Amino acid sequence: FTVIKIQSNADDSLQPAYFLSSQPGKTKPLIVSLHTWSGDYSQNDPLAEMARKEGWNYIHPDFRGPNWTRDACLSKKAITDIDDAVQYAKDNGNVDMNNIFIVGASGGGYATLGSYLKISHQIKAFLSWVPISDLSAWFHQSKNRNAKYAQNILQCTSDGITLDHNSANQRSPMFWDMPEKPK
Repeated sequence: FTVIKIQSNADDSLQPAYFLSSQPGKTKPLIVSLHTWSGDYSQNDPLAEMARKEGWNYIHPDFRGPNWTRDACLSKKAITDIDDAVQYAKDNGNVDMNNIFIVGASGGGYATLGSYLKISHQIKAFLSWVPISDLSAWFHQSKNRNAKYAQNILQCTSDGITLDHNSANQRSPMFWDMPEKPK
């Protein structure tokens, strides 16, 4: 695995990722593994070892890091960064273009739902486990449980004090339009 820097098409910033290319020869699937809510590209990912053992291509992008800033949390920049990571892997790996998978759990599942609805690449499957889909609802659930996620949602969607429901909905896949064609 190599730590790489991908120039973002959103703002030209360099976004880190872990990347593994399959060996030259026969093309292999690509796993795009998206980090959890509080994680980033450097968090331990059990799919990395599976990809290595299978000889698959793998990328674990940062897409603006943990979801407590306005640039993260399914912002346009974060979605663009995921799109850029897929393109980087396609350009630099030995990728079977008919076998690209985007996967994530919890916050990564949230980003997987957002990817399904917004990115431009042909993807065979989007695998989203226990995703967050509605930030306003999750804010209220988190607040009632005194969980740190309520403050995270305030930081990425509002002034950090009062929830901006409109901004939260703009970052909630549940309220986004379905793509015209399956990806």
